[in-house]
Amino acid sequence: GPITLIPLEETAEILECLHAGPDALLRWPEGMPVNTDDLPLTQFVTRYTSSAPMTPDRLLEVFDPPRDLFDPPLEAQLAADLSRRWNAQGLLLAGDLARAAEVCGEACQKPPMFIRAMHTGTAYYRALRELYVGDPERSMEVAAGLVTHGQGAEAIATLEAAAARAPGSPSVFINLGIVRAAAGDLGGAIAAHQEALRLDPGRALAHLDLGLALLAAGEVDAAILALERSAGLAPELAEARAGLGYGLLHRADSSARAERELRRALALDPRQRDARANLGRLLLRQRRADEAARVLGVGLLYDPYDADLLFDRALAEHRAGRDGEARRALERALFVNPDDAEARGMLEELRASNRPP
Repeated sequence: GPITLIPLEETAEILECLHAGPDALLRWPEGMPVNTDDLPLTQFVTRYTSSAPMTPDRLLEVFDPPRDLFDPPLEAQLAADLSRRWNAQGLLLAGDLARAAEVCGEACQKPPMFIRAMHTGTAYYRALRELYVGDPERSMEVAAGLVTHGQGAEAIATLEAAAARAPGSPSVFINLGIVRAAAGDLGGAIAAHQEALRLDPGRALAHLDLGLALLAAGEVDAAILALERSAGLAPELAEARAGLGYGLLHRADSSARAERELRRALALDPRQRDARANLGRLLLRQRRADEAARVLGVGLLYDPYDADLLFDRALAEHRAGRDGEARRALERALFVNPDDAEARGMLEELRASNRPP
């Protein structure tokens, strides 16, 4: 079918594709959605998706679309802005940030598309934070990005500012609680989740996150009460069942109920990673190695390079007497995380024992 132009506000998707490297331009038409209401780019794609090498000069050429390609003609200002945007992206890919900013001018100084191009990693989210000052909902996205880049303190500050601007938003307080917990501030996390529940007592995820924070703080009974409320409010939510199962593992007399909840979570969503990991560890503690290996093996079908699942699978296979499978799981775990001393030590022990597969 015809290849069509993506709306300007969606060009961040194009840029993410291009960041995979210049050769990604050759895959651009297949990777972009089609919207028949937009302007056709059939000639543009035909002209520029050949096998010729993508040099910086050619990138600039690609991002300077002749206006006569478009039918009907674009309004003059829109055409000029579009041309500046595309030229700026070409300059960015060629590594000339200063010229990109100069060329783009007012056409793309503010949109996230250009910020993503100008900055990477933490700098991108810091720039985006400035763009979204006064927008609590988007500030939550910025905070999540800061967390993924190890900037927990900045994420907390971003969410605290959002909470001050939107004191009636349960979502902001839920996110603030999650980030505080990840930073080790369990008291602050609990307070944030309690505020979210004061604003909206029916939020199942707020009860879940409160329960997990209480559990981390060692308040097992209060945690399980919160986790039970979460599962009661959302009985078909796999995360709620997984959280309750995890909480029950902290009670010595609740292993059977914990197993039931973890299996219910997996019945609702087989990809629920935390439920699968915790069920596998419970089965290992109960010396049910074959069952543990099967449970963890299914999890590895969804994510073959989950280092923690691989290590637990190795333990299960070893205890079941299948050291060949255990060694293979450990080798994959070390491929993912070469610095895992525990996995390396276990692998060396298995190799030394030389038990046949």
